[in-house]
Amino acid sequence: MTKQKRTPEDEAEIRRRRAQSQKDKARNQQQKEEEIIHRLADRITRVIQRLPPSATKPSSLIVPVGCSSISSQALIMEARSKKFMHDIAQVFDDAKYSDAKIVIHGVVLPVHKSVICTQSEYFQKAFQSAFVEGDLGILTFNEGSGAAYWRVFEYLYTVRYSDHLPKDFVNDSPLLKDPRMYSLADMFFLDDLKALSALKLKEKLQLEHLWTSDSFPDCVREVYSCTPNSDRGMRSAVVEVARAHTYQLGQKAMFRGLVGEGGDFAVDFIFPEPLDVPDDPPHTDQTEW
Repeated sequence: MTKQKRTPEDEAEIRRRRAQSQKDKARNQQQKEEEIIHRLADRITRVIQRLPPSATKPSSLIVPVGCSSISSQALIMEARSKKFMHDIAQVFDDAKYSDAKIVIHGVVLPVHKSVICTQSEYFQKAFQSAFVEGDLGILTFNEGSGAAYWRVFEYLYTVRYSDHLPKDFVNDSPLLKDPRMYSLADMFFLDDLKALSALKLKEKLQLEHLWTSDSFPDCVREVYSCTPNSDRGMRSAVVEVARAHTYQLGQKAMFRGLVGEGGDFAVDFIFPEPLDVPDDPPHTDQTEW
């Protein structure tokens, strides 16, 4: 009994299934990104609802002549949303109207519960627990990267985080910055920040070619040390670029040492994720006599 060879039709069917599998994965990724956008919009809405009426007065807007009622409303809402996001960003690191404090490695950051608690379940619970010091509402973080913690709060107010720091923190290296943001985003239940930090790292590795940096192995170690095996967002970013440049990276002793350490990265790097496609298409007759 021997295994029947694949026919051209069989090979075509396998290619079709693989292409369909890739399309399904891309569609699922797009759905996840859309869900993140919707969750962010919901959080912005909750922030608006908790602000006093005086803070949400509509600004004077000029509606272009000839616009329909629906399009005019859309323009007004878009302009209002932009102004609101701008206004929220302006109160970052501003003690005016703040009702709580975050202490990061001794640096005091005034915050507004209506901004951070509506975006993160972690802070909702933290400000109701014994972690908060006294009636002033002080939450302290002394472990880990102070720069990363600062950037998390910058993101909560501005929907982005910058490379430069206004405070006296030790800055993270370019390839460690985003993995540490990803780890804190997971801790604070900020899925949209996880997606953003993973995207930023991928762009640095692929577009800025930082995979050539001697710190790339340390980046991989950081990613794999702060994420579980089930969380593929950041891990996939480093594995993909490592596979794409296997020959060049293989010339570097530091990268060979990384692979030689074994562990999850070595497994992911050597063994690609299997496609949901059977090795052989179904046959009515699998034997030759």
